[in-house]
Amino acid sequence: QIFLFMLYLISLGIFDEKDMSMRAIECAKKCDFLFFEKYTAKPKTNAKKLSEFLGKEVKEIGREDLEENSDDIIKMSEKNNVGIIISGDALIATTHISLILEARKRGIEAKVIHGSSIYTAVCSSGLQIYKFGRTVTLTKRGEKSTIKEIKENRKRGLHTLVLLDIDLELSDAINILLKSKAIKENEKIVLYSNLGEYEIIKYISPKEFFESDFFKNLKEEQFSIIIPGKLHFIEEEALSLWN
Repeated sequence: QIFLFMLYLISLGIFDEKDMSMRAIECAKKCDFLFFEKYTAKPKTNAKKLSEFLGKEVKEIGREDLEENSDDIIKMSEKNNVGIIISGDALIATTHISLILEARKRGIEAKVIHGSSIYTAVCSSGLQIYKFGRTVTLTKRGEKSTIKEIKENRKRGLHTLVLLDIDLELSDAINILLKSKAIKENEKIVLYSNLGEYEIIKYISPKEFFESDFFKNLKEEQFSIIIPGKLHFIEEEALSLWN
């Protein structure tokens, strides 16, 4: 079946518009309407910068536009090529697969242009990706189910990637993990942030974190936490680079 029009989910990549792949850029440029959502992450770009970069108008949309009013965008795709630019990889957040399912129910084809994300970037730490257990998202509430998953991963010797909710600061996240006994004060964890031109990777204990001034000027940056499981000797050597 040949589709005249499509809904495109276009991955921005991990940091800003410079992380878009050639395929993503080509796809965006042929869309009749372009939208940018950033509520699932903190990218260092915005609709204005994307418009200048792509040479066509990009409108910013919020959570309610994709979760409650997604019908408007899907209807638009019936007679137009519509692109939604999404931070990281387009399918990391569950909201976006829901868009694809809804579009296809209506006979509208949806296509994904994949990109770099936290799931590939964390390998810079030296931890082996196949030794990660279930990924969790930590919120200010510190849900018991999240803490349970971390502890289950640890029992199995697996690493845990902890994604921080967009409004949760790194220091608060570490305090939540300490209070819930998911980590210990002198036990080292990995702190990771991608700043486009370079990465921040620190292998550090909570005690060292709170004694350090290094992170005080980085409150606006989005960090992830990796809680290591059982380490292979090569992983130990790699982590020693980030002490």
